[in-house]
Amino acid sequence: MLGFGKNKNKDDQPTPKKEKKEEKEPLPEVAISDDSITTMPEQYRPQGSSKSSSVNSPKKNMLNGRLIMIAGGIVIVLIGISVGIYFLAFNKDTPQQVTNATNTANTTQNQTSDVTTPDETQQVAEPQNKVVTGQAFGGTNQLIGALNVTVPSSVVDSFGEALGITVLSFDDFDLPAGYDYAGGLFSLYPIGVTFSEAISGELSASNVAAGVDRESYYPASLAGTTWREIEGYSLTQAGWSFEVSKFPTGPITLIRKLDDVATDTGDLVVERVVSAQDTDADGLTDPEELLFGTSATAADSDGDSYLDKAELMSGYSPVSVNETLEASGLMSTYVNTTYGYSISYPAVWLADSLDQTNKQVLFISDTEEFFEILIEENPLDTPIVDWYRGQSPALADIDLDVTIVAGRPAVWSPDHLTLYVGKEGLVYIITYNKGTLDAISWPTVYELFYKSFSFGNTSSGNGETSGSDTTATTTPETTG
Repeated sequence: MLGFGKNKNKDDQPTPKKEKKEEKEPLPEVAISDDSITTMPEQYRPQGSSKSSSVNSPKKNMLNGRLIMIAGGIVIVLIGISVGIYFLAFNKDTPQQVTNATNTANTTQNQTSDVTTPDETQQVAEPQNKVVTGQAFGGTNQLIGALNVTVPSSVVDSFGEALGITVLSFDDFDLPAGYDYAGGLFSLYPIGVTFSEAISGELSASNVAAGVDRESYYPASLAGTTWREIEGYSLTQAGWSFEVSKFPTGPITLIRKLDDVATDTGDLVVERVVSAQDTDADGLTDPEELLFGTSATAADSDGDSYLDKAELMSGYSPVSVNETLEASGLMSTYVNTTYGYSISYPAVWLADSLDQTNKQVLFISDTEEFFEILIEENPLDTPIVDWYRGQSPALADIDLDVTIVAGRPAVWSPDHLTLYVGKEGLVYIITYNKGTLDAISWPTVYELFYKSFSFGNTSSGNGETSGSDTTATTTPETTG
């Protein structure tokens, strides 16, 4: 039982432990990655192994950082290459092609802007004339007359909307007696301007006198107190046609001279108009007393020992002691810088130019009466007396009443309601239009009016005037 070991071969028996221990060789070293193990904290490590660990770890970290940087750079390069390939594939236009395309677009745009539409071509190639019409109606609102004016395109281009017709009322004008009027009363503007081409006009009337031939009427314009026939007119089926190269300065209508009109100078008798009632005999009519706020029953309204009219003519207020007329606000100053004059008028009246030329200005009261300043041309600068006599053969030999206005000679009309004064090729006609009244309301106001007339003044804006000629047009100064 105890002999099992004895039967074994000698070669099969295990090596004695002592011999085996002595023959043991060192184990080969195996490289182990740091990632496969968990590192023990430094304080718990044996002192013999800490040296090896502290030396090898920084080198490995540096190597890992460099690998990461290299990998990131490769990724960025790949992204850049991809973007470049994308733009090359989907945006094939080269810079030169883009420039050429831009130039082509600009050229196309320029060619398009140079193309003229058919409407524009027609306007340039076929300029249109302008037809201006004025119609006059009678008391029953029936058409009694008309004026049609055809203006050439060249004149339209120069004046445009400045061309027109104003329809006037016969009741607003003190027209010369001894004439029969037909149709309407019209004013053309701008007046006094010479046009590059003749302008055609045609007057028509439905109220010519019964039993009178149409040939007895003719178109005429009013110059001062005289009707002047429009030369070269012709009678047509529609009316009376004419051509002018300059619009008349006065109104135009159809007239017929009556047989009993006196043409002999010996028969020219004109009576002076009378003034309205002056209750207190201070030189102011009762309407003027009301206008200036003075007393119609006391000759010296402010009790300063001066009569009301005397104070006005001296430049003082008749209702306030020692106050100037200018400071009182009773009068305003109108300045017409187009023709270089200024004049005073009642502050409550309306000053109104009939057109944009400022050639005819009205100063309108609250009655049917008004004052007017009209400009006539005197290209030869003829002395005012000779100019006035040349307006009518009836004035050739009559005695004229000459006075002084603004330091220059002025001629009165026979009825003393119009003054004519000339300067530098122009005649300034200052008129009192009484309408249909037999007695005038404003004789003293009219005297203040023409005596305040002054050449070459402009307004300072507060009623004062200063000497300086100008050609700018001003709006009439009104106070209501």
